[in-house]
Amino acid sequence: ASLARPAKSADEIAFLRTLVERSGSLPYARGVAQHYARRAARVLRDEIDFEPSVHRDFLAGLVDFVIERTH
Repeated sequence: ASLARPAKSADEIAFLRTLVERSGSLPYARGVAQHYARRAARVLRDEIDFEPSVHRDFLAGLVDFVIERTH
């Protein structure tokens, strides 16, 4: 038996998008993500003894990228 599900129609996608927008899920999820990103940045900055390196800078940049991306 195949586990593949049929693709959603444009109307189904529009309906689901409306539900998500009405529920306030996206602003809530962004707030939760920002909370954890600030926590991660604080841990990287204050609690882990990382010497300056491209690896440390990459991790710090990754925190910013995940929160600020628009796609």
